Amino acid sequence: MDPKAVLETRVKPKLVDLFGDAMANQIITGSAKKAGANPASLDEAGFRKLVEAIGADPKFTGMVGKKATITVLAWKGDLAK
Repeated sequence: MDPKAVLETRVKPKLVDLFGDAMANQIITGSAKKAGANPASLDEAGFRKLVEAIGADPKFTGMVGKKATITVLAWKGDLAK
C-alpha cells in the first residue's frame, strides 16, 4: 500500500477516533515536523519516521498505553499490503 494511502486510511482514522479531527491533525503535523517528513509527499522512509514519531507522542502513548508499539508496527505492516 502507498504510504500516503496508509496515512489517510489507517493512521489518521485511528487518531481521529482517539482524539477528534483537530487534535489528530495536530499530532500528525507535530510528528511530521519532528520526523522531518512531509505528509503531503511521503515515501516509505518518511512514513516510517512519521509513525515512529506519532508512536512516541506523549498524547498518543498516554491514550493507548502499551498498545502504542503494536499500533505503530501494524501501520508499518500496512505498507507491505
